[in-house]
Amino acid sequence: MKLVNTLAAAVLLTTAGHALGIEPTYYQIYESKVSECVAIEKSKTPVQASDLAGIDRETAAVGIFYLKDKRIVDCSATDELRALAHELLNKKADVSELKHKYMSIDSVEREQEFSQLAEPQRHRLVSAVEGKSLEVDLVSLFDELDARK
Repeated sequence: MKLVNTLAAAVLLTTAGHALGIEPTYYQIYESKVSECVAIEKSKTPVQASDLAGIDRETAAVGIFYLKDKRIVDCSATDELRALAHELLNKKADVSELKHKYMSIDSVEREQEFSQLAEPQRHRLVSAVEGKSLEVDLVSLFDELDARK
């Protein structure tokens, strides 16, 4: 929720800045791109618990959190790299803060966790959610998965 609020604020600030003739920062451009990528994901048919038949809850949780981030990271990669490079070149970067600002840095941990899942389960999950939106109410989705046990 914090990320959604931050992204919404960034979009508003970027829009207001353009109206005042102020050029957006590379980071603001990246934030705007992330918002655009989330909107693209939300436009897809939402994943349902029934799509995850035969996939255990733990695999679904690890995989969905990773794949959800990966899609946004892949979509916004160019703008993220540009913003990160400018931040590093301008020596404004607090390394401990980068994980919280840039999705690809944070997603490395999720990728490691995802890669530890059994390969057949990973492939089954990837196939099950292909073309489906993962920008859904995950609490409700996991509650539904728990209820079908």
